[in-house]
Amino acid sequence: MANAAAQTPDDDGLVGRVLDERYVLEAVLGEGGLGRVYRGRHLKLGRPVAVKVLLEEFRQASDVVQRFEREAQALSALHHPNIVTVIDSGVSDGLLFLVMELVEGEDLDAVVEREGALPIERAVGILTQVLRSLAYAHDKGVIHRDLKLGNVHVRPMPDGSEHVEVLDFGLAKFLDTSAPTATGATNLKLTRAGMIMGTPAYMAPEQVDGAACDTRTDVYAAGVMLFELLTGRLPFVYSEPTQMLRAHLVETPPPLRTIDPRIPPDLEAIVRKAMAKSPDERFRDGAEMLVALEAADLSPAPLEAVTGKLREYSAVLTDNVERLSGELSRKAQGLSEELGLSTQLDALRRRLPGPLRSLPPPVLFGVGAGALLLVAVVANVAATPSSPLTPDAALAPLPPGADLADLEQRRGLPAPRDPFADLTALPEPLREVYEVLEAGRWTRRSGRRYIGRLRRAARQAPSDCRPVLLQAHGFVSQRYLSGALPLYEEAFRRDPSCRGDPRMLRNLVMMAGTRTLERDAGAALIRIYGDEAENALAAAIEAERGTLPRHEATRQRWRRLLDQL
Repeated sequence: MANAAAQTPDDDGLVGRVLDERYVLEAVLGEGGLGRVYRGRHLKLGRPVAVKVLLEEFRQASDVVQRFEREAQALSALHHPNIVTVIDSGVSDGLLFLVMELVEGEDLDAVVEREGALPIERAVGILTQVLRSLAYAHDKGVIHRDLKLGNVHVRPMPDGSEHVEVLDFGLAKFLDTSAPTATGATNLKLTRAGMIMGTPAYMAPEQVDGAACDTRTDVYAAGVMLFELLTGRLPFVYSEPTQMLRAHLVETPPPLRTIDPRIPPDLEAIVRKAMAKSPDERFRDGAEMLVALEAADLSPAPLEAVTGKLREYSAVLTDNVERLSGELSRKAQGLSEELGLSTQLDALRRRLPGPLRSLPPPVLFGVGAGALLLVAVVANVAATPSSPLTPDAALAPLPPGADLADLEQRRGLPAPRDPFADLTALPEPLREVYEVLEAGRWTRRSGRRYIGRLRRAARQAPSDCRPVLLQAHGFVSQRYLSGALPLYEEAFRRDPSCRGDPRMLRNLVMMAGTRTLERDAGAALIRIYGDEAENALAAAIEAERGTLPRHEATRQRWRRLLDQL
């Protein structure tokens, strides 16, 4: 595992614990679907290690325990330069743990986030090492099932090259190599029917369907990785997991050379075959894809082809701009005539400075509408009475023995309203971010730019809750829940009426159902919404019908919170 800067959750009780009288857990490195990973140290040898411990909610689930034990068995059987080495595994006081080497370097996700698209030779060199690890594992009857940039670490070598190691075979399964399919790929055993395992951005269609997986499932993920290394973006860009899963099932990824015409045609063909919807149309396994990649012609596309493509895209873009501009002019002119605004526009044009008198009618119409909107907003703000109770008073803790009635008496807050109900009142930077969130286009990389804008807007308007809310919503879309929670509380302190934002209520309920934020998010939900949270919690319990242990744990957390109301 990565020797990265560790962050230890305040409520983690295992830091400092000694497992099997040999390994002391020093800090949290990260958490996956089944286990939490700690930086540890071998007490006798002083050797740094990475220790994965099965999460508490799964320790009583026999199928999950079996899967965890199978992971240890699968990894211990793999000895390859491009696969992380398993050192030990065992059970200590009911804790199932897996000990691995502590890998130096950084994961590919961080590399691409920082550098964007990699040079073609570098991208191919990295994926070649990944495919070597897959070819070896597939030959041993093991598939990864969660291959992604975040599970691949690169380490610079003294000679200037990069060494790659594949991590976290946490979803790996043994294959029944005695029962080949018609195409020669091997079937996955020990998979519960209908269970979806993996990471949405890299999941093959058969994984999304919950169907049996085989070596070609890893091939699909490797194709996604090659696409991302060459372009700096995913084939399907959505922030919501459900949208991402649907895209893998029904959408065709964009051709690589429409994103970067310099990419060699051979690489585009390899990605297209690796990401075929039908497993039968993909490479059979990692070894076959490796042969194709090593044989690929990496010569860049001829200059004439690149410039031709650029001219083609430029022509299409120009046609679209002209068409949309004409439509906008016609619609604006028709609207102005319908509303009898021609005379007003002419008068407005005469009052403008000389250089602005030549503006087309659509722009003049927008100027006039904006001026009227500004007058209305100023008048509304001037007429709004100040709240007799400050947000900080509403957030103050209740005295011992106080009940909900006491809380309601003390609230005295302005009526809730959706701060995004009138999008025309949103400043342009905020409106752009809001539309990005609504369209599900907030990504980890683009989000860094949006967050910078929102923080500047929040500093410039200390009483405006909207930039803080948008930043919190963006964090939730990327599952950075612990960062979103204090932002929601900050938004409420700025303007208590912001509790009318439906997304904020939905997200706080979701956070209150998580293991790490149950207490803090639940307390915030009660402070901000009072008994308004009751219906939302009841609806969440009714909607959560999953059968896995974690689903029942989530329902129990919501029920405990309902009991407090």
